[in-house]
Amino acid sequence: MSDKITVKIDGEEYECAKDGSVLDACRENGIFIPTLCEIEHIEEPFGGCRVCLVEITGPRGTIVTTSCDTPLSDDLEIRTETAEIIEGRRSAIELLLSEHTGDCVAPCSRECPASLDVQGYLAHIANGMPREAVKLIKEQTPLALSLGRACFAPCEEECRRQMVEEPISIRQEKQYAAEVDINDPWTPDVPYDTGKSIGIVGGGPAGLTAAYFLRLKGHRVTIYDMMPELGGMMRYGIPNYRLPKDILDKEIQWILDLGVDAKTDVEFGEDIHLEDLKEVHDAVFVSTGAWESWMIPIEGKDLPRVYGGIDFLIDHTLGKDIDIGEKVMVVGCGNTAMDVARTARRMGKDVTIAYRRSAEQAPASDEEMREAMEEGIRFEYLTNPEKICGCEMNGVSKVTCARMELGEPDASGRARPVKIEGEKVEFEADSVILAIGQSPEVEKLEEEGLQVEKYTLSVNDKFATNLEGVFAAGDVTLGPCSIVECTGHAREAAFAVDAYLSGVLNEYSPSEDYRLPFGYIHTDEKDEEDFADWNRIPRLKMQLRHPDERVKDNDAIEMGFKPAIAIQEAERCLECGCLDRFMCKLKDYADIYGASQEGQQGFKYEHEIDESHPWIIRDPGKCVLCGSCVRTTEEHGEGVVQFVHRGFQTVVEPAFGDPLGDTDSLMVGSLADACPTGALEEVPPSNKPGPFELDKMGDTYCMGCGLGCPTVVYGNDNVPLRLAPVRGHLCDIGKFQSIPKLVASQDKHGTIVDKKINVYASLNTTFEEAEALKELAEGTGGELYADIPDKVSTVGREELLEAEEIYVEDEALAISPVLKDLIPRSKLVEWKEDVISVVAPSSDVEPPYVVAQAGANAYGLYEMNLPQLPEQNEVLLVYDTDIPEDIDAKYIIQMVSDARDISKTADAVIPIRSWLEKEGTIKNLFGERVKLKPVVDSELPKNPLSIGKV
Repeated sequence: MSDKITVKIDGEEYECAKDGSVLDACRENGIFIPTLCEIEHIEEPFGGCRVCLVEITGPRGTIVTTSCDTPLSDDLEIRTETAEIIEGRRSAIELLLSEHTGDCVAPCSRECPASLDVQGYLAHIANGMPREAVKLIKEQTPLALSLGRACFAPCEEECRRQMVEEPISIRQEKQYAAEVDINDPWTPDVPYDTGKSIGIVGGGPAGLTAAYFLRLKGHRVTIYDMMPELGGMMRYGIPNYRLPKDILDKEIQWILDLGVDAKTDVEFGEDIHLEDLKEVHDAVFVSTGAWESWMIPIEGKDLPRVYGGIDFLIDHTLGKDIDIGEKVMVVGCGNTAMDVARTARRMGKDVTIAYRRSAEQAPASDEEMREAMEEGIRFEYLTNPEKICGCEMNGVSKVTCARMELGEPDASGRARPVKIEGEKVEFEADSVILAIGQSPEVEKLEEEGLQVEKYTLSVNDKFATNLEGVFAAGDVTLGPCSIVECTGHAREAAFAVDAYLSGVLNEYSPSEDYRLPFGYIHTDEKDEEDFADWNRIPRLKMQLRHPDERVKDNDAIEMGFKPAIAIQEAERCLECGCLDRFMCKLKDYADIYGASQEGQQGFKYEHEIDESHPWIIRDPGKCVLCGSCVRTTEEHGEGVVQFVHRGFQTVVEPAFGDPLGDTDSLMVGSLADACPTGALEEVPPSNKPGPFELDKMGDTYCMGCGLGCPTVVYGNDNVPLRLAPVRGHLCDIGKFQSIPKLVASQDKHGTIVDKKINVYASLNTTFEEAEALKELAEGTGGELYADIPDKVSTVGREELLEAEEIYVEDEALAISPVLKDLIPRSKLVEWKEDVISVVAPSSDVEPPYVVAQAGANAYGLYEMNLPQLPEQNEVLLVYDTDIPEDIDAKYIIQMVSDARDISKTADAVIPIRSWLEKEGTIKNLFGERVKLKPVVDSELPKNPLSIGKV
């Protein structure tokens, strides 16, 4: 009789295993079915989350039901994507979201217009990895340096650290990391040439960003810019004291070095036209910016020495001789007004800023306004210029202003400034600079056939203009905005251009808001009370040049963070975003099915977060009661957590509400592996855990004990951060305690000793290392020693798995906890003769048995019949283990693979490769030979070579 049956899934017939479920059949044939409560290696169905709904037609008619607990039978018709099923899945997900808490993405990142992973790059800086921080930034923008210097830092406005005392110095942290990186910059790989070509009009922040991302897609890119040098407003609108041009040059050159071409002094609408570009390129990207200064309709605006703010800054950057006299009035109080006023002050002028609103309503950053005042610039608030007085021959002589008061809120939500009748004030002035805004040069755009709406270039939701193959982003479509807004907008637009060039623009769906390309985002509300228990740590501010000195030139005023200060400031991060953001199934499914956290409303319980465990954070507010952790711990026979209470008060927690840290279990990490949300968050072995989207570094075998479990290693920047099982489970010893802190290479590698050397080796030493160590020792008249076991297993893996009765010692499970997963509880018995036993090395039980060993290659070294280490030694080489107590040696050499194990008592220390960096052979406790593969790149020589140099 065949063990296969035929079922029809979404109109196609498939042969499936007869004893499986509908979910199994779909998985087996690569058909996606979402599920939160099912674990592939646990056979019993659960059906608790109801996310795996399908429609089934069978002998009893057509029903919508859960696929995980519906067995297969002949002639079933299964449908997985009907409208009813999708709505049912969405409803199930929204019910779970209604009680879910926390932030998928930290508020600082949500507020960043470039969608930078602020929490992530701060964590890298806190962990002493600034280059990895910049790599994370460059995933979203090529302008890490420019943003580090000149971003207005909206992220800081949402930083929850201000609910404790002050927000983190986020912009300056970015500046620190970017300036560490730029001398040897991290550069992404550019893929093969697609043969497609894009012409980008405008080389400012939007154009450079689009060029970067389109080049990373493998397209050919040429930038056309009207100015002598690239950079747009970053070069010509932001003064050097804020964004030094030598730094900007380095960043632009880095982008060009990716293979981007540039043609400068080429004006759009004059030297080149849209039709010309369309003939030579497959697509055109318009990012011409906003270069026209707004001029308010005020009497006297056409007098000599009346300038637009942007015009003034451009002329100053170009080195033109600008006549502004001695007394300068700047109208406006945005960041451009600050740039204008502070530039004029550096020209030695007496500067006054006039603003029709209050200081609290000023759009300029508090930082910019404070620094301007430090430099001697006066502010006249609630003051509105009404007339510029003077004559054509002599220019400006004075400005007449009306005094204002605040009235009712206007459309912006700010109190409207209202003129106080009869109250006027006059200011002597030799020039007036109107820094009230700017706009795109729409006339040129219209002449090229582009559609304009409300003073900006019109684009649809895919960044496409009215002309085929022409896209646009940045100031030209948004109106005047910041570097960070332009780079975020242009990145998403570049992806639309790539979709167009790939022929899939119709299927391409950009985010509704370019600032939030994260998919589904769960959000939480917090207030000062939530952070009442946090220690107050003052914000570390970047040192500035003294105002009396900085006004004498245009050199950079910020002096930068030193590494120790940058690390200390980054450590203040509260880590608001979920650590499981990149692995959360609930987030993924909410995104797929368009679920909303407001879709279902109801009472929500507040839960305390349990941080008592050294490696796992338990957050009941993120628990969806899927039961995966409960089923996993029941499989171990431990019952670490369980369902407590009933109905809406149900929660998963340890018995009696005890802290998770009080458990004796060494399998808690596997509960986190089973959790589909962040309810059980694994905390990586680093100062700040991220969250990070970890790279898979490779597959190897765990060296935590003699089992040698298959293991997947994940990390960042060649640093291992997480171990996971290939299938089944990994114990806490292997998962958390065996990740090494990698030892750095040293210039002076080894130590030559012309004496008898005894070698004491770790039980994790591979066969290859042991042979090299033995040759070294015997070549000097010494010996190789190890604390080899007294007994080894007499039973293999298959014999153990097929046994009907098994006796297990608790001490053996403490050495190799994963043995719990190999041995069903139904087979456990008390000890008796001839029963297969699982024992510790010190056990008195007689064979047949499996002997658990703490050393990964204890059995391999046992075969070498090594002696025990003598008490007296002339020279002792301790290999990859602690120096033994009560052993006397005149000279001790320690070869060490984990920086945490370096002994201060050793006379010489030699770094060697860790188990994640080396290759070699070990024999596990079942007598099976296992090949280790290096998953971490290493600068150290192979360990046998290192041994040979001693």
